[in-house]
Amino acid sequence: MKAVTVVLLRATTPALLWGLVLGLTFSQAPTANAKLTVSNLFGDGMVLQRDKPVKVWGWGAPHELLKVSFGDQSVSAEGDEDGKWVATLPPMPASFEPRELEIAAKSGVVTIKDVLVGEVWICGGQSNMEWTLRGSLDWDIEIASANTPAIRFLSLPNVASSELARDIPENDGWRACVPESVERCTAVGYYFALTLHRYLKVPVGIIDNSWGGTAAQHWCSRETLTEIPEMESYLTAFDQSTEAWQQGGGEAGAKQRFEADLKKWEQDNANAQNATERAGERRPGRPNPGS
Repeated sequence: MKAVTVVLLRATTPALLWGLVLGLTFSQAPTANAKLTVSNLFGDGMVLQRDKPVKVWGWGAPHELLKVSFGDQSVSAEGDEDGKWVATLPPMPASFEPRELEIAAKSGVVTIKDVLVGEVWICGGQSNMEWTLRGSLDWDIEIASANTPAIRFLSLPNVASSELARDIPENDGWRACVPESVERCTAVGYYFALTLHRYLKVPVGIIDNSWGGTAAQHWCSRETLTEIPEMESYLTAFDQSTEAWQQGGGEAGAKQRFEADLKKWEQDNANAQNATERAGERRPGRPNPGS
């Protein structure tokens, strides 16, 4: 499968969010004394999708009753046997008014502040999307002149998992596109959001879930890939590589191999620097820590 370079998708349903999340982390099922929590997607300064039902989800005690409130909207939900709950707020118009999203239950209260309503888009892909505003053309002027606090961005860390998990990775939270923080925003996503903001005149939230060098199959579950005949050889090679990596000591073995390769490279590099340069001769490349 060809690699995905740039993907911009409107986040209208939670299913879309799960389909593009590469980094996932496992957590144990909550107990009867579990504390009320929400998905790592939700946080202060976030943007909710306008004109669509908005799902809010998290975990608490099994079969616990809770209430989700936002502005003049209020809905109820109940946790399942594992404590997971999902509440759906009705469609809301775009709004620049910062409001609180509150989830209240017997096991606790979660309050998310400074929440706007507007357009929410997922920015996925490789290094073209991963490239930050600080690395773009005229970055110093763009960062200094950024004055769009109604454009918010969430950058997800590069954490991979070979199995499905219940939530996205922990992250640094939502940030406004102002000089103090915008330099870390994806450049493509920023200019895309800026165009939407100017044209539609609504708040815009972008979720940066890019990872340089990833191929399309890296963003799909194994169950999805097994349904594609062309992926059989890829899955076989992946299983063989995984087995070899585990037999080689896993992460500890990889670290030992890297340290040995690095030591050899330093010696070879020193020899190359001291040797008389010959036509066409190149210095050895630095080893990859992931090998």
